[in-house]
Amino acid sequence: MLNFGTNLVLAGQSSTKDPVRGKRNVVIYEGTLEAINLLIPLISPLASWEVDGSDTPKYRITISSPDNTDLQTVWELQGNDLSKSIWEHGRTSIDTTEDDRKKIKGYIEGDKNTLTDPTPTLSGDVAKELLRLLKVDTTHYFLPQYVLRVRMVGSNAGFPGVVIHMSNVGLIFKQEDIIAGGVFDLQIDAAIQSRMAEIEPPDARVNYTVGWLFKSPTITGIPGGKFELRQKWWFEQWANYLYDLAVP
Repeated sequence: MLNFGTNLVLAGQSSTKDPVRGKRNVVIYEGTLEAINLLIPLISPLASWEVDGSDTPKYRITISSPDNTDLQTVWELQGNDLSKSIWEHGRTSIDTTEDDRKKIKGYIEGDKNTLTDPTPTLSGDVAKELLRLLKVDTTHYFLPQYVLRVRMVGSNAGFPGVVIHMSNVGLIFKQEDIIAGGVFDLQIDAAIQSRMAEIEPPDARVNYTVGWLFKSPTITGIPGGKFELRQKWWFEQWANYLYDLAVP
């Protein structure tokens, strides 16, 4: 250990590096309370510090430097499979008639008023397959869904405007608009963009828009006058009645 005079001792120091927060240095001094009080005015206003007097009369002060001043960004593309009712499947809504769906529901729910035979007479092969699945209790299916996440640390002025504006929450962003060259280019990592291009879009439905729905972000203040921003977009087809499309 190094001594600074007789009343203050450098008890330890360490350095850590986080992919989002950048590099941070931590320094610990031990000594008398009077010596620590003389040190405090010399600490950078951007650093954080804490005094511990549990070992009185020896006191300890831990000083943490501010995070790296550069904007730090980490992107993530996460799978998020959903369990959905078989009635929501695109083939159910597109490739079966309303009359067939009514007969099948009546049969499954035991509503004999909709039936003239022990089993309903269906007009199409898709409807017959739907009935077969329901008869063996296959009531749900898994729908692949993807979540685009990003964590950013920086100053408020350093964040892309489209990202931090709360007015964008609940809007649908088309994929071609948020990747490189798009009107809302989010500067997504190239490796993540290449994986996004491989995602199979959902079956097209009338009055729905396929895209990335911007969810509510989380903003946390951190030492050094900076912020950590966490946000995510969900890829799906969204009802136009419920969600609006983001426009430049």
